Amino acid sequence: MKRLLAVTLMLIMVLSLASCAVKESSATTPTNAPGTNETGKVSSTLFDEPVTITVLAPYHDTWPFQEDWYVLDLIKRKTNVTYVMDAVASTGYYDRYNTLLTTHSLPDIVWDWTSAYANTHGADGAFANLLEHMDKLPNFKKYYEQNQSAVISKMGADGGLYSFPVVGLGNTNLRGWLYRKDIFEKHNIQIPKDENEFYNVLKQLKELYPESYPLVFRENLNHFKMAATAWGTCNTEYYDWNAKVWKFGPIEDNFRDMLAYYKKLYQEELIPPDWNTLTTQQWSQIFTTHNAFLTLDYIARVDTWGDEMRQADPTVDIRYMPPPAFGKNGQSKLRFSCEENTVMSVSINSNLANTLKFMDWMYSDEGIDVLSWGEEGVTYEIANNQRKWIPGDDGKVNVTTIRQRYGLSTNGMFARFNYDAHISLASEQLKEADRLAQQYQDIQIPTVSLNQDEASIDATTGAAIRNHYRGEASKFILGERPLEEWDMYVQEMKTLGLDEYLDMLNVAFKRQTGGS
Repeated sequence: MKRLLAVTLMLIMVLSLASCAVKESSATTPTNAPGTNETGKVSSTLFDEPVTITVLAPYHDTWPFQEDWYVLDLIKRKTNVTYVMDAVASTGYYDRYNTLLTTHSLPDIVWDWTSAYANTHGADGAFANLLEHMDKLPNFKKYYEQNQSAVISKMGADGGLYSFPVVGLGNTNLRGWLYRKDIFEKHNIQIPKDENEFYNVLKQLKELYPESYPLVFRENLNHFKMAATAWGTCNTEYYDWNAKVWKFGPIEDNFRDMLAYYKKLYQEELIPPDWNTLTTQQWSQIFTTHNAFLTLDYIARVDTWGDEMRQADPTVDIRYMPPPAFGKNGQSKLRFSCEENTVMSVSINSNLANTLKFMDWMYSDEGIDVLSWGEEGVTYEIANNQRKWIPGDDGKVNVTTIRQRYGLSTNGMFARFNYDAHISLASEQLKEADRLAQQYQDIQIPTVSLNQDEASIDATTGAAIRNHYRGEASKFILGERPLEEWDMYVQEMKTLGLDEYLDMLNVAFKRQTGGS
């Protein structure tokens, strides 16, 4: 049954990327949402009778759990659920988790940083396989159908889905091309659209600022995790949604062309000579001291760097730059970076039906809205048709104070978050960057859930393949190995077992998704 459902859902895959954040304009009223009960009678709460639901979650040291948090009262008023939290320090969380597992004392809901534990113990019967309960989860089913790749990544090696993805805060991980708009406008430089225009922009900036390195990035080859997508490839194994097969980007012609391009940038000093050893601090110093004008990193730098630099120069303006399409097969996209791994799993016990209904409410429009924003007149007010957080008695309001004061957006207190609630506190530049970064993301590369034998192959053959790529790619850029030896390099990868490794990924992924 679960395999049939998985196949059905795979057939309705939406290959266009849905926004990471939940937008308020998408309000609908799903079946059995708060407002009606199962008999169709009007009901002001999710449950007609009081329900208690228990949850295990780690607390954050900056906003430790409080028994009198507003969010707990909010949940009770909206759903008739008394939400009992077993909040544990992060350092001792898995000790507590394991104790509850071995004593068969798991609470109704277990929060976790990844789905790995749930997949292991769910297959053994500890957690509900959500694919077997989709008829009871109309709101979650809607999310699933619109965000297949994100949900697939949480599935176990047996094809079961033992966790609800906790989503909406991944926007904090959004990355993209960032550029000095003030410098571009000062010199009438146009935003580049392809690799030739990008190169010409770097050359022009180098002529204007001879001591600069116009493009700077950190984490050496990890730069290509994001950049390779615009070249139509990837810096590791990836799933080709059109061909429905796993591939390895670093052996493709597009990847070779990208390395050749960066070799030229290196030779012409358009990137720092020590690009492959730059620390985060060195990279940051180069950019914030006006010695670089483009980088590829977290969009939060728009505000963190911008605020810092404007203290000395108020004209500084860092903005998100739409990604140029590089190479003959390029695209104006960057790799999906709205990454989220956290999950909430539902234990199999006598309270299962109530817990599933409650979790589904967290995916409803009402659940998303109140668990993101709270309530008008209490946590926010509306001015000029825009929601605005109400400052505390100290006059402060930011993401930290919201969590400390209300408990909103803390572990275990939401499943699907409306990131508008957080981005509303940002500058207009960062709001723009958030919107554009979502627009220019590629579809998410799913995570393959491996069984024990496959995980062993990944830890040996897979690691050897990835390590060889990392060692040789730097040599190609630095000129220590000629690009004329590319075919030899590809053969070296195959000798390491690349084809067999990709075959293993394809078999595992088909099993995971219920494919044939």
